[in-house]
Amino acid sequence: AAGFATGNYIGLLIEEKLAMGVVMLRIITLRPIPELIEKLNKAGYGSTQMNADGTKGKVFITFTIIPRSELNTALGFVREIEPDAFITTEDIRMVSKGVFPASGGGSSKINPFKWWRKGI
Repeated sequence: AAGFATGNYIGLLIEEKLAMGVVMLRIITLRPIPELIEKLNKAGYGSTQMNADGTKGKVFITFTIIPRSELNTALGFVREIEPDAFITTEDIRMVSKGVFPASGGGSSKINPFKWWRKGI
């Protein structure tokens, strides 16, 4: 049992360091944040912003899909522009179409091991 737990823990550490895959960043603010959208666009990422009703009134939700390895950079953008934003992240299994930074060669920057995964 200890070997199994240790293996899982080490695997999680390795996976965290490799930061493979993509995440969805959901940013909820009390005002529209066109500066953030502009900064994300300049970095090569697309984003979608929509109006919503929150517990305390109108809110604005911005979604963007980014490589997991660049999550800290994107979070830095958000904290710089809107420090009081409510932020959540979510692991994404598959992405189809959309706006992503160009990657060179045949292997995808988003998922270099796509050929290895079952069911894709």
